[in-house]
Amino acid sequence: MRLFKPKYRDKKTGKTKTVSKWWTELRDHLQIVRRFPAFTDKTQSKKFAEKIEKLVVCRENSEPPDRELSQWLESVPAKLRDRFGEIGLLARAKVAAGNL
Repeated sequence: MRLFKPKYRDKKTGKTKTVSKWWTELRDHLQIVRRFPAFTDKTQSKKFAEKIEKLVVCRENSEPPDRELSQWLESVPAKLRDRFGEIGLLARAKVAAGNL
């Protein structure tokens, strides 16, 4: 897992700037590097990344998410849950039905 703030070059001024949000980068159950935008607060972003990492471990071990992780999954935005379904961390049928 890696937390970072991406940098970009401003087209108008040509100066390098840093985005406001932290991003997390980790390998999923297929060993593909995935990046997810997190929060502006580093501590919250780290907790977010740890939850995703825990979800990856559950998927690798073919285990259902525990109660705490299931509650967290219910509270995340639908767009993020859909992405978890697309990359295979969650079963698509459960994502579509809303049963986590």
